[in-house]
Amino acid sequence: MHILHIYKDYDPVVGGIENHLKVLAEGLVARGHEATVLVTNT
Repeated sequence: MHILHIYKDYDPVVGGIENHLKVLAEGLVARGHEATVLVTNT
């Protein structure tokens, strides 16, 4: 399964939601899924 997460900030911005998205995406990949984080803030 390919999962897309969309949020306004991501690494190197560090906060609760950013950390959660990183851990969640890494966990999904470890379970054999594809995970993409789409960042709207460039």
